[in-house]
Amino acid sequence: MDCGLDNKCEDYLRISFNFSGGDMVVIGRVTVLIATVVLENAHEDSSNTQLNFLHPSYLSFKKISMVQESSVQIVCSDKQNDRLMESGSLRCAVNPPIFKKGSRVIFNTVFDITASGIQETSANFTIACDQVYRCENSLRITNESSFTRSTLLRYAVNVAATGIECTRHVIFRAGHQEERLVKHSYKVENLAPRSLPIRVKLTFPTRIGNKSLWNVSVSQITPGNRSVCQPLAQRLAAVQSGTAREAQDYIRLDCGIALCTELLCEVAVLEYHGVVIFRLQGKLMSSAIAELKVKELLLVSKVSLSYDGDKYVDISEVTAPFKEATLETEVDVVEEVNRLPMIIGGSIGGLVLLILLIIALYKVGFFNRNNNNGEGDNLNMNGSDGGEGPSTEGEVLPD
Repeated sequence: MDCGLDNKCEDYLRISFNFSGGDMVVIGRVTVLIATVVLENAHEDSSNTQLNFLHPSYLSFKKISMVQESSVQIVCSDKQNDRLMESGSLRCAVNPPIFKKGSRVIFNTVFDITASGIQETSANFTIACDQVYRCENSLRITNESSFTRSTLLRYAVNVAATGIECTRHVIFRAGHQEERLVKHSYKVENLAPRSLPIRVKLTFPTRIGNKSLWNVSVSQITPGNRSVCQPLAQRLAAVQSGTAREAQDYIRLDCGIALCTELLCEVAVLEYHGVVIFRLQGKLMSSAIAELKVKELLLVSKVSLSYDGDKYVDISEVTAPFKEATLETEVDVVEEVNRLPMIIGGSIGGLVLLILLIIALYKVGFFNRNNNNGEGDNLNMNGSDGGEGPSTEGEVLPD
């Protein structure tokens, strides 16, 4: 060992590292954690230098790989570490037996992530040559031989909401007090292996002004993954709904013009491939729709999903648009036609037409022609009675 003139070795170990994925690890999207370590000895030779990795127990050491070519070797004994790794520790020797002065090495330490059962939202990772696993040098100049970094832990999830069933079309008669049963059903599904608690918010219009619009009851029709639903404060319409509106052909009947109810349902645990189906069902009132003075409208409900953003990250670009879903029911208001004037008018029109037809036939002599034919017949009969014919008077019959 080169310990200088005083024959006392004073090493100057500097350790630093960072994580390849930055300061946040999304468990479920990545399967390994890579710590890129920079180690150098800036002073005299270091004897039997050992690094101690202190890491979360759900990390298991996989391998060491060099980032740059170096004569320095990092040796992690499997036999030594089998016992240590269960408690979240790893010991590696640095170029045994001597880590020469001026040496520098950059290497990756790769750990497998075992994701099952992890609930933490952060993790500390330390690399040190500390008092527990002491280097054999007699002196250490600074405390830069220990370095700690924290990383955030997030868990990959993939949940989706879709509308699966609804009443497509209803018709009301203008001027009548009527009710129609309307149903909207939504499915919420967990498509990722990790189970999680989830919040489902259901939004639907319930009043226009002081009139009841849609008398909704919410039920859950799946046997498992039960939820607890609590009403939130009702959402006021962006436009005052009680005032008369100018007539128009088509509107969306949502929270923009109606008073909406928001219901927040907490699903304690939504398992992998778990499904929750919510059904909105109730009577739609024509009296409230009449306030809008429209002929056509769409009744709109909505579902939106949320979860703890400090713990979970949605990783699917495919289902990202499906964190919200809407369903629509077409509503038509038709004017009822009074058929009595049409019947009366048709009858009178038919009678007038018949009279005109009779007059036209009379003008062309239709009825006179029939009379002339009758007189001719009478003349023929008179001629046969008074005309000359064969006489039988004075005729002698033969014996």
